[in-house]
Amino acid sequence: MKKILFAIALALVAVACNNNEAVPTGEGFININATTRGEVADASATGGTKITRYLPQMESLSVKIEGENFLREWSSLKEFNAEENLRFKSAPYTISLASDGEVKNGYGAAYFEGKAEVQVPDYDQTVKANIEVVLANSVVAITTTERFSGYFPSYKFSVNGIEYDFESGDLLFIEAGEAEIVCEAVRQADLSNGKTTTLKKSVTLRPTTRHILQFDLSTAGNVEVNISFDGEIVETVVLDVELNDKA
Repeated sequence: MKKILFAIALALVAVACNNNEAVPTGEGFININATTRGEVADASATGGTKITRYLPQMESLSVKIEGENFLREWSSLKEFNAEENLRFKSAPYTISLASDGEVKNGYGAAYFEGKAEVQVPDYDQTVKANIEVVLANSVVAITTTERFSGYFPSYKFSVNGIEYDFESGDLLFIEAGEAEIVCEAVRQADLSNGKTTTLKKSVTLRPTTRHILQFDLSTAGNVEVNISFDGEIVETVVLDVELNDKA
């Protein structure tokens, strides 16, 4: 009788132990921890440029989660966090966060995005996705030297068709990749007839970077326009000079 009771007790202990074991569910949870970077690198120097005033609100960032045969999107991180009991099949996923809209060109048109790869665990466990959201387009600045301005008292610049405003208190944001800078300038000697000298230069812009283009003038022998990109001369344009240009 004692042996029977002992066997029953062992069986009850085994059942209790099995009930306390975690049961595989094949699913897990994702916790998104987003941060933003309020600075971009200056390509021509150490340090950076503050873009804090352009940072998006965390909760307004759109969310996209992609996996094998899986795609879901939320209009905002707030909407994602508000969805209760949001489970994902245990598998690898790519999580993307972005500011509203698409990459744009223009003053104040900052566009931010960030991504992270995660492996959703089993047993209803949670994986944390740490995502840094950074500027996805570029900041472009144009400067001229006194020699350039003295030779060309009238000029205007455009970047990918957007006129550059030297007086604007805003930053000019341009989509990363190839960009065309066009300068239309009038020489001192051409002020009376309005003849325009056109200069063009294509450059490659990097995301999360502030690029500086400088237009300078050299009159050592010939009249030349030196175009610098991030501190290095990338093109020298020799101008046709009439006799009265140097008068």
